[in-house]
Amino acid sequence: MLAQQADFQMSLEWSNGDAGTTWLACSGWWSPEQRRHTCFLADVTATEASREAAQLFIHRLHLVFDHLPLMVAYHGPLPEGRCLFANRQYAKLFGLDDKTILGKPVRDIVGKALMQEMVRQARSFFEQHATVVYPCSVPQGDGRWMRLEVTMVPDAGPDGQVRGAYVLMTDITQRYETERALRESEDRLARFMEASAEGVVFHRGGLITDVNPAACALYGADAAHLLGTPTMSLVVPEFREKAQRMVDSRTETAYESAIFNARGERIPVEVIGRSIQHGGQPLRVTVVRDIRDRREAQARIEELISGLRAEKERAEAADRAKSVFLAAASHDLRQPIHALGLFLTAL
Repeated sequence: MLAQQADFQMSLEWSNGDAGTTWLACSGWWSPEQRRHTCFLADVTATEASREAAQLFIHRLHLVFDHLPLMVAYHGPLPEGRCLFANRQYAKLFGLDDKTILGKPVRDIVGKALMQEMVRQARSFFEQHATVVYPCSVPQGDGRWMRLEVTMVPDAGPDGQVRGAYVLMTDITQRYETERALRESEDRLARFMEASAEGVVFHRGGLITDVNPAACALYGADAAHLLGTPTMSLVVPEFREKAQRMVDSRTETAYESAIFNARGERIPVEVIGRSIQHGGQPLRVTVVRDIRDRREAQARIEELISGLRAEKERAEAADRAKSVFLAAASHDLRQPIHALGLFLTAL
């Protein structure tokens, strides 16, 4: 530096052995008239130690944030909103790294479409300086979309003015797909329940939690009346023990039972239940089939069979009577014919 015959600035590291290291800031001014440098030394050990501590803290901060399942960034004030900090996941989301993303305006990072979505969704952030949480979607290179939950927290200075924003993004794609699949499954189940001609009753802990229209029609009451009703209170007393045993044993075999409707009428039914998990809790689904028509048909068939059996017995009795009559008539006819034969022989 001294050989350059020009002004300069440099840092000097002075080792004090066991006492540690002293950092000096050296500034030199070249005097053409005097053909020499005038140097000024300042002890900046404390400043340098603070800088190293800050760098170490930032390094550790990066280590922490780079291993979090979150995308984290800090952007400066608008309109540019330049990125001043970003962890690896946040930078990678937009095709950058944690070095090249620094200093870029937020629009250049997220793109025009996502920027418009951010402005639209985060209106209260910009107008009221309030924390906002909203969902958004980001296209991926493979043609799929990543569903994100974005949290924007304003960083306000002592004067109340926003000087930046903390941005946290969470990948909720799997949760979103799971919830969508669950909604679709529930929609299909609801449509099935609506269309089913058989009563479907959901119950948990012995209380009815949901019913379909066919079950309401069978019980003669609307859903509001049935929800929360103890399941066994609708079962005819002599069948309650068996019904409870089937529920407790999680049996899925069909069996016949009987229920009371809202008018207190006894209705024969066929019941089949199944135990499932819903919302992380056990739930019993019971299909109740009205078998009054079946019972009436069975009774009619039995009546017809009894009638046919009686007709058969009457026919058999008539056949036996005919046989007896013919036997008697044959005997009575054989006597005169035999006598006539003897008479003709005598002639």
